[in-house]
Amino acid sequence: MTGSVLGYGVWGLCGAAGVALWVLARARPDLVVRPSEVVARLVTVRVVRVALLVGYLFLGWHLFAR
Repeated sequence: MTGSVLGYGVWGLCGAAGVALWVLARARPDLVVRPSEVVARLVTVRVVRVALLVGYLFLGWHLFAR
């Protein structure tokens, strides 16, 4: 197994877990908070908002600008 196959597998598992959480949050809103609500609460703090922006810029530069 090469490193890229392992990496794609990990990203696939992360994506599947994210979709499962999203579906669970839609089906049982009393059990799991929706991701949009989590982000809305996080961005109320200025330091976290700046950290999210820097992380987004870092990912954009390193993953998508090729």
